[in-house]
Amino acid sequence: MNAENIINTVQHTLWALNHPMSKLSVLLYLTVLLLATTGSYLTGIFSFPESTKTKLSKESPNELSLMNSETPTLITTTIDPNATETPNSTALDFVILAEIAQHDDNDDLALTYYKQALSLSQDPEIAHAATELALEVNEAEAAIDFAQVWATVAPDDLSAQLVAMTLALPTNKILAEHYLTQALVISPEQLASHLFVIQGRLPEPGRALLYESVLNLANKQTDSAEAQYLAAQTGLYEQDFERASRHLDKTFDLTPN
Repeated sequence: MNAENIINTVQHTLWALNHPMSKLSVLLYLTVLLLATTGSYLTGIFSFPESTKTKLSKESPNELSLMNSETPTLITTTIDPNATETPNSTALDFVILAEIAQHDDNDDLALTYYKQALSLSQDPEIAHAATELALEVNEAEAAIDFAQVWATVAPDDLSAQLVAMTLALPTNKILAEHYLTQALVISPEQLASHLFVIQGRLPEPGRALLYESVLNLANKQTDSAEAQYLAAQTGLYEQDFERASRHLDKTFDLTPN
């Protein structure tokens, strides 16, 4: 990050302070962040064309029948809430069951299947999809667990680190700082941009925890211009101008050009 970039970003930060952002919830922002990530992910892996009709068997409420109106073939899949892994089970089996449960608006069951899928495969895409679902249905504990798996198996994914960091802040500051540090390694400039938005959407207690984590990072990485700039940026937002000024001075000292 050169001096010109720093000045431009500081000017943008000062402008944003005078133009408050809409008060969306942090979970909504995280969901948007998840949806904005590139690459394939598993939502929609089990497709239901318009000609497909879904109905529950009267004999067994847990039996899902899929009848394609264009063909006479009847496919019956039994959804067992207590399903466990068998020697022949694969992660994809449980992902498909999770997708079926989601389509049937049974989100709790879908989360259970995602958990079972992750016990068989530490696939970042599965962890990503599971985290997204947990956030969408406001299952905080499940979201934290899935996000930690996602961040662990995708150490170079900025979104994974940011989501895991934000969710860990209230209960595990050490873990949150670990994810923040990893995000700094991945992309300092993108981190600065996302961190500013996250900070604007967190409630006051969450912002205080985030600011504390950023300051701890800056104090540990005194030779990192990027870490010092993050502390200056978050300090400006919190109107801690004296501390922000000190970290901004350090940033310029470390980036003389």
